[in-house]
Amino acid sequence: MIHTTQASQLPTTIVNRWDPEYRDFVLSLPYEALTPPHQTGWSQDLRQAINSSTAGKGEPVPVGSTLSFDLGDFSILCFIPDDEVPPRGWPVFVYAHGGGLLFGDAKSEISFTTRICMGVKCAVVSVNYRLAPEYTFPSAYNDVWETLSWVRREGREKLNLDCSRIALGGYSSGATLVAAIVQQASLSEPPLRLIAQVLLMPSLDLTPSYDLETWSSSMKEYAEVPGLWTRDVLWARDMHTPSEAHRLDPKASPLTQSSSGAFKNMPPTWIGVAEIDALRSDGETYAKVLRDQGIRVELKIYNGIPQI
Repeated sequence: MIHTTQASQLPTTIVNRWDPEYRDFVLSLPYEALTPPHQTGWSQDLRQAINSSTAGKGEPVPVGSTLSFDLGDFSILCFIPDDEVPPRGWPVFVYAHGGGLLFGDAKSEISFTTRICMGVKCAVVSVNYRLAPEYTFPSAYNDVWETLSWVRREGREKLNLDCSRIALGGYSSGATLVAAIVQQASLSEPPLRLIAQVLLMPSLDLTPSYDLETWSSSMKEYAEVPGLWTRDVLWARDMHTPSEAHRLDPKASPLTQSSSGAFKNMPPTWIGVAEIDALRSDGETYAKVLRDQGIRVELKIYNGIPQI
């Protein structure tokens, strides 16, 4: 393999801890591809470059059908299994993609969502929520909430969905949205019953400032890991949730939730964190919070990798 990124240009203490397969992948990339977004600065060209990149992305698997629906301010993309519809309809997995609420769309993680569709035999509803900086908090949150409402309201008629079996999942900033939505579902009157939530490498606390004393232990330890610097997290946060007051809202920072009612009706939860990730502490802390509230939680740590 020809390494276009030299190991000497990367922090040795981090590179030596990477899984060998992941390390080879990173070293095959042009060094410019690892320039932190907070150093590049925001532009539509940056969004286009990130959205169009295929580095590290797998191919989707064939599904039975793919349908899109316009919900007004945003759209959703639905994947249906290639199989006979169950008597009660398809169980549903509502999914929010990652990208710092600045990048990505409903197709960004299509390799994952189509595999969930066919592997679990469920309908997957991927939310093409509105992005910052054009649309700031709570736009993305509202779009995921409206998607959940649409599934419950129209899913049976439009897609043969079993609306008594709805799970929510998200990756990184998408997991922020999902965690907040699941809390709100528990607080609703009557509560919206969900069967599971899946949080992949979640960001759950937007309150830290640029003062290192406000950072979590993983934000400090993995502050300059190629792929996601701590300052990338803060830079994106400043654009999608510019108001400091809004960052204290549990809809933006689920770890700030103080109402016990938000956890009373919460479904079993799976949380996946990367070992070498500035956001690792968020997932670990939330797992403890949920367990303390009596929620069944499985926490999976993926060793040797950062946020990917």
